[in-house]
Amino acid sequence: MAVTITKPQINVREKLKELDFETVPFQKMPSGSVIQVVGNTFNNLDTIQTNLQTYQSTGVEIDITPHFSNSFIVVNAMANVEVENLNGIRVSISRNGTSLLEGGFGSQRVYVHDGDTHNIATLIAVDRPQTTLNLNYEFVFKSDSGNSVKFRGTVGGQTITAMEIAQ
Repeated sequence: MAVTITKPQINVREKLKELDFETVPFQKMPSGSVIQVVGNTFNNLDTIQTNLQTYQSTGVEIDITPHFSNSFIVVNAMANVEVENLNGIRVSISRNGTSLLEGGFGSQRVYVHDGDTHNIATLIAVDRPQTTLNLNYEFVFKSDSGNSVKFRGTVGGQTITAMEIAQ
């Protein structure tokens, strides 16, 4: 007794074309891949002066909505700050109003012993927010000693970038 098997003819090239994507869907990206990047540059913000020792908003901010709840968000920020004689300034990155870089080595501190200085403060924060809700990241600053410090928004070139990294 003979058994006859019939199978449909498959065109391998056509099947491969069906699987090919113009861009790879973010769900198929391997761990460590950049899923999305958002960025903003600010050139004409106000100069903000404060002596407060609580973080102040600068307007250098970016929103990102993660695709995955387990993603890392890497935030890079750069802004101009000014410190006058015998004053210190702390700068940080906040997520939804809470500083991510608190502690001895977390936030950046600029201190001047004699004279004034104008600095470009550059920060990088790696966050794991555990959410797919919209997130707001902002460059913030405060006085380190209660003396007057400035965010120099009128100088221009303030930037902030957020990248979602798949895990």
